[in-house]
Amino acid sequence: MIPNIFTSLRIFLSVAIISIILCRPNDLKAAAGIFLIALFTDFMDGQAARRLGQESDFGAMFDLTADRLLMTPTLIVITGAGLLSGARGFYPLAPYLYVAIIVYADISTMAGIFLFTRIRRQDPSVKFPTPTMIVKSTYPVQASVVFFALLQLKPGLIIIMMYVATAFTVAAYISYLRKGGWIFSEGLKALFSRSGASAKSE
Repeated sequence: MIPNIFTSLRIFLSVAIISIILCRPNDLKAAAGIFLIALFTDFMDGQAARRLGQESDFGAMFDLTADRLLMTPTLIVITGAGLLSGARGFYPLAPYLYVAIIVYADISTMAGIFLFTRIRRQDPSVKFPTPTMIVKSTYPVQASVVFFALLQLKPGLIIIMMYVATAFTVAAYISYLRKGGWIFSEGLKALFSRSGASAKSE
């Protein structure tokens, strides 16, 4: 489907971005441009899915997975490259605390997707929870930190966006748990019940 093509492109672009940062550190503006294109594919896959009537739980989970595969590895790499070092002294334990918060939230999202697939195997009628407005708004705010760092803008602006992104991420995480927290309890039950059934059959 066309929406999934845009989503897949985002994953490939994330590899290109990381490769430029690691292998061609003098071309960070090119990496920023590709990162912006990758963000645009996030808009395009949603628009295509709605206009073509191709919205699905798989598409929603694939989209979230691609978002996280773009955000987390890129954030870790730019941190290792020292592009967020200007935040030191202004953001507590910067940039490592900020990175830890974002990565933790991303891992939780991926864990939720994995557990939902376990629930879905037992009950195909279960629907993947749609993201709330705060969850949708958090991604572009997080992305702005990476984008500004790649452009090597003034540290002050990046620090401000780090604080804003932290607030959005915490609010989104709380919203995520309120709406989809059942996935973790039910998903773990499904995971262990399946593991137990497999052990008995052996």
